[in-house]
Amino acid sequence: MSTLNSKKKDPSKVDKDLDGLVFYVEVNPALNAILIPSLFYSRHAQTLQECMIIVDERRNRVQVRIMKGYRSAHIVEGIDSLIALYRLHSGGTIKMRYLPKQVFYLIKVRDRKMRALPILQQNHHAMLVAPSTMKEKQPSFEESFFQKVETL
Repeated sequence: MSTLNSKKKDPSKVDKDLDGLVFYVEVNPALNAILIPSLFYSRHAQTLQECMIIVDERRNRVQVRIMKGYRSAHIVEGIDSLIALYRLHSGGTIKMRYLPKQVFYLIKVRDRKMRALPILQQNHHAMLVAPSTMKEKQPSFEESFFQKVETL
């Protein structure tokens, strides 16, 4: 048996809780919206909130607003903060994992030429509205939250 075949993951052993929770979005600075993939949206439309928070391993937070439709959803606010924080002025791709409590955990950022971009800033917070005026309770991000997510 070759080593190539031995490194393949057995599909029956894939954690079913993570099935369908990871997705990619294409960022185009010329557009005013970021399309959320339709397959992801069809699975999670009922649990997605209007306001979500994108967090990353460096403890940065960007609040985004989602406009939900019948078959698709778009991120319509907070795009400028995402572009500035992750240096996507020429466009790129973001890989995220959907977590409960209104959170997208950012896994990877790539520019439009598919080069990985490191996350440079730390503890950056870009909120759309003051937390006290929000309808939904905002999740807290303690160190244990990040440790749990990084082990997934």
